[in-house]
Amino acid sequence: MFKLILKNLWNRRGRYAWLFIELVIVTCLSWFIVDRVTVSLADSNIPLGYDADRLVLMAVGSFPEDNPNFKAAANDSASQAADFRRLADKLRAIPGVERVTFVNDGQELNANGISLSDYTTGNPADTLLHNISNLSFWPGYEYFETMGIKSVPGSPTVEELSARSYTRNELVITEDCARLFWPDGDAVGKHFVNIWDGDTTYLEVVGVVGNFRNQSFVRSNCAVYRVWRPLTFPKWDFYTVVRLEDGVSPENFATDFTMNHTKDIVTGNYYIKTVWPYESRIAEVESQFGIPTERNLYFILASFFLINLVLGIVGSFYLQTRRRVEEMGVHRSFGARRQHIMLMLMGEGAVLATVSAIVGFVIYSQITLRFGMSIGHSNNQMYNIIDTWVSHPVEHFFVISAIVYALILVCTLIGTYLPAREVSRVDPVDALRDE
Repeated sequence: MFKLILKNLWNRRGRYAWLFIELVIVTCLSWFIVDRVTVSLADSNIPLGYDADRLVLMAVGSFPEDNPNFKAAANDSASQAADFRRLADKLRAIPGVERVTFVNDGQELNANGISLSDYTTGNPADTLLHNISNLSFWPGYEYFETMGIKSVPGSPTVEELSARSYTRNELVITEDCARLFWPDGDAVGKHFVNIWDGDTTYLEVVGVVGNFRNQSFVRSNCAVYRVWRPLTFPKWDFYTVVRLEDGVSPENFATDFTMNHTKDIVTGNYYIKTVWPYESRIAEVESQFGIPTERNLYFILASFFLINLVLGIVGSFYLQTRRRVEEMGVHRSFGARRQHIMLMLMGEGAVLATVSAIVGFVIYSQITLRFGMSIGHSNNQMYNIIDTWVSHPVEHFFVISAIVYALILVCTLIGTYLPAREVSRVDPVDALRDE
């Protein structure tokens, strides 16, 4: 059967030439589009690493002096510190709230800006500088427990990491960051080296926590927590992160809080300005960076191309196969069964699609060597990206190629099967009469 398929393709090479060229071009175009759509989908499905689905973000502000609610007696540092603690107590007392923490503006996870610094171990054998995302938190307010970030074996617990007192030269890092510098991941007690104006400062790793992504559209789990912005008063604006009990809807909680609790939570001059489900905040930041627009553009382009791909390939093979009614009639007159004819026609289409796809992949591999493959959001170029198939060029190329090949093969088989089923039913006498 296979020899017959190859013989038929060779004998009809003139008629199949334009189909071959069409499939090669379609393969290259499909690779370009499928690559971007697949990488975008893969990035969007990487776990965030923290409990965004159980978190609510609140922006806290202070009444200005010209506001009728302003309290002059609560405007000194001691009063603000006491009101800060009372705010946490009031929030914890709301039904459905499990934990409460506070973060500085711009230091919340998935903020619309990221602070980066170069880190090195100072080991002569390791002279590379790695650009790592910097974060900060305020000890004593259950930060890691509230965010749902876990510690790794060999590290102090998150309760200990949240509660301890830190110096400016003590760090908490993520597991991927630890393995980037120390392959065994054993980073507690190890040091980074910071050299500035000839002065050498050693930064000690005091804890390692589980991986999380600082921004939902960046494929990186590397981050460093450094308490270089201690909580001091007066403090006018900051964020509160509320962790809800399991089963409590952040959307319903935010709505109920806005309607029923906003006035009750005022402590001194502190009040709640805005309340979002954390996932809404993530979506808001993604929108600021144009991520939904980019993804929707890819999906619309892919959908439009897929429809035209199916119609084009199916239509081309349908017409090509329908023209072989007389030929199949001859086969039937010599005793060929319907299944034999259908298998032969679909086999020809599959072989042609396979050869065309291979040629298309070889051509597009040269394009990828020159321009590269999709990396997702452009910020992925700056970070130590998560080790997935996307970050391995060979694996990346074969994954996308497999998807493209499957797509083209399915379209080809559909385009061949429909007319092959009709052609295989032709009456030999009618076919030979037409011949």
